[in-house]
Amino acid sequence: MFTLKTDASKVALVHLVRMLKDLRFELIDCQVTTSHLKSLGARELPRQEFLTALAAAIEGEDLRPTADQFTAAHLMQISTNL
Repeated sequence: MFTLKTDASKVALVHLVRMLKDLRFELIDCQVTTSHLKSLGARELPRQEFLTALAAAIEGEDLRPTADQFTAAHLMQISTNL
C-alpha cells in the first residue's frame, strides 16, 4: 500500500477494523499474519475452522450494512468513537 506518511496504512487499518466491528462483521481474511495484525486481535485459523466460521457468518443474520450506514455522517460518527 502506498502512503505519503509512514504507517498511514496501519492507522487506516485500525479505523477499518473498528468500523467493521461497529457494523458487526464477523471475519476479516487477512491472508498474511503480521505482528501488527496480531496487535489488533488477528489470529490464525486452521482452514477448516475458518471455513466453518465463514459459513456461520454467511448463514447467520443478514448483517450487511444498509445504505444509511455508509453516509458521511454515519462514518464520521464511527470515526469519532475510535
